[in-house]
Amino acid sequence: IETVYCLGDIVGYGPNPIECTRLVVKNCKFSIVGNHDYALVEGSTYGFNSKASNAIVFTRRVMMPGFFSFLNDKKKLWAYLKNMKNTQKVDNFYFVHGSPLDPIFEYVQHEDTEHLGFGYTKDFEKMFQEFEHICFNGHTHKPLVIVQENNEYKSYIPENMNNEYQIKPGVKAMINAGSVGQPRDNNPNACYITIDDNNLVKYIRLKYDVEATAKKIYNNPDLHDWLGERLAKGE
Repeated sequence: IETVYCLGDIVGYGPNPIECTRLVVKNCKFSIVGNHDYALVEGSTYGFNSKASNAIVFTRRVMMPGFFSFLNDKKKLWAYLKNMKNTQKVDNFYFVHGSPLDPIFEYVQHEDTEHLGFGYTKDFEKMFQEFEHICFNGHTHKPLVIVQENNEYKSYIPENMNNEYQIKPGVKAMINAGSVGQPRDNNPNACYITIDDNNLVKYIRLKYDVEATAKKIYNNPDLHDWLGERLAKGE
């Protein structure tokens, strides 16, 4: 892997926000703002459930720079999170956390393309006008490919596509990379994508010690046990 891009939500639910941010700063060409990153630096958890909101309160307490920040790298990490952009563009690849219309907060789901003749639940025409060719997103924690085909919008679950998608000239697509830290497609393995020189997208599932992470959450009184329990189920 030569270049790594992060689609946001570096922090938010987990027990090691400082370490995660350090990894992104060290290894990623850039990261864009996720809704949890935004909530952390802006101090607003509007729309969050109580478990997610409490996790942000914990994260802010351990990450916010203080008087003795010159003794550690908190000031640098906080500045990185605060200065991340809402969108990024590399050639004809567009990067957002949520959607092209609302880069931070809008969810785009598989069921949004199942209209049963009554129109889509999302304005995909307007959404796809916002990018030239390929838009990569996250936010839902669920891997997904949505393709514009003959003025129709069809979504595909990667496991039904041999976990691959070949990017084609002239064919627009939104590609959700899934989630490394908290998958929600009933598969607990970390999920990310790679793109090779032939523009072949591959979904990678990587096993990690879920129980070790869950135990850190259980041992943290500021994080709800449910945040650890869901890791084993991938939900």
